[in-house]
Amino acid sequence: MIFRLLGGCAAIGIIGLILHYAVPADTQGSPRQKRLDTILTFCMVLMAFINIYLPDLWGDRLSDLPELLWLVHKPFFSVVRLFSAAMIVTLPIALHYHRKTFTRFVVFFGFPTFLANCMLANQYMYYYQKAISCPLTELSRAFTTSLGLRIPFFIVLELLQLCMILRVVQTRRIDLRFTGLADAGKFLLFALPLLFVNMPITFPSQFTGTFCSSIVIKSCNVVNFVWMAVIVLLIIGYTLLFKNRSDEDKHILLMVLSSSLLFQYASFIQGSEFTMVQRFPFQLCNFACIFLPIAIQANKRPLLCFAAVANALGAIAAVIICDTPGGDGIFYSLNVHYIIEHTGIIVVGFLLLTLEVITPLQKKDLYSILKIFNVYFFTVLVIGTVFNAVFAVHNYDLVVLSIDPFVSMDFHCNYLFMFLEDVVVDIAPGLAVLHQTYLPIGRYARLQLSELVMYVCFTIICVGPFFFFRTLFKGNQRPANIGDAGNAS
Repeated sequence: MIFRLLGGCAAIGIIGLILHYAVPADTQGSPRQKRLDTILTFCMVLMAFINIYLPDLWGDRLSDLPELLWLVHKPFFSVVRLFSAAMIVTLPIALHYHRKTFTRFVVFFGFPTFLANCMLANQYMYYYQKAISCPLTELSRAFTTSLGLRIPFFIVLELLQLCMILRVVQTRRIDLRFTGLADAGKFLLFALPLLFVNMPITFPSQFTGTFCSSIVIKSCNVVNFVWMAVIVLLIIGYTLLFKNRSDEDKHILLMVLSSSLLFQYASFIQGSEFTMVQRFPFQLCNFACIFLPIAIQANKRPLLCFAAVANALGAIAAVIICDTPGGDGIFYSLNVHYIIEHTGIIVVGFLLLTLEVITPLQKKDLYSILKIFNVYFFTVLVIGTVFNAVFAVHNYDLVVLSIDPFVSMDFHCNYLFMFLEDVVVDIAPGLAVLHQTYLPIGRYARLQLSELVMYVCFTIICVGPFFFFRTLFKGNQRPANIGDAGNAS
């Protein structure tokens, strides 16, 4: 371990010297250096995404099995993994935007995280090789868990992050010292929510060694109300902190929160989860994890309005229903994902309103919201109907595809809670008749009354709150322009 630590320190010194002489101080900010930073960012983020999908016992949702928890219960290693996950989102922001808070976070935590990863390299390799849930086939398992792939991949990813950390140090002439306890407190208030939104979903159980089965989150219980209160406090806190900030600061905040959702969804779809169509991004909130970063970056008003109204309202409904998919313990990874995902969607949606990014809402915005919802709904209707028809043909959970004897797909899906009777009846028993009334399409496919009811109900849910939000959030008479900040560096 000591030799890996020394190797990490040597890497910092060598790459630091190379960057110092290869990138003179008088050329900082030139187009050439901006291209270098862009290439570093693109390569690091791409490799980080690929790394999430590669087999890893620590991040494997199957490690939720009680008999395996002892194997992955490594508190220090879990903390290192937490900060490593946060670095994926914070490094690009710190490198491309001159913000003291992000620079502090990267400098204070980036170097220790890099050195800790060097020290724990053997632990990483052990978890990679012992992963249970692996992509699709035995051949792909042998390839993706081999040390011949994982060791070079691990080294390159760590060196890319180190280069970005050193570039931040090289280009940011900022005094990072705290001016007092109040300044340190503000940084702490920034760092803790940042770590929360970027937290791997297996972190709580791996860190504590328990699923916290004594704390159960169900609809309208104490934990559910506490969760709602935390969401409200986050919205109020971020609004107070960023209300009078520049458009660029608001853009950075929304970009960080939405990007974290994208990585949350990526960590949710792992290993054998590739073969479950229910995990595909067609559920409204899973869809939002991909849609929100695109909407923030594209800065198209119709997309932002849909995110603020439809996505946020869908997430609020999920919080109230609280149909948590994991075990009884709050630290089961699916429950952690459920909490972080819906919290992030609601917070981002409401910040678009409270930070006056899209306010005041106009009548044409409602038409845009309904247009996007119609495209989304009928796409999901067709896909869900086809998937469930395929499931009905075989009349069992796993459908073996002829393209590969090792590949089995679970085509059972319940997008928008409008396909599967047993799931909906568990929430509202009186709604069974909606699934039992249907129009057959051929032998196996069918259109259910529940689908029509869901379409009408969600349209009403969008229309009513839209006018409430329009009245409540007056805002300034100006269009959203957060995208203009995207060119800043």
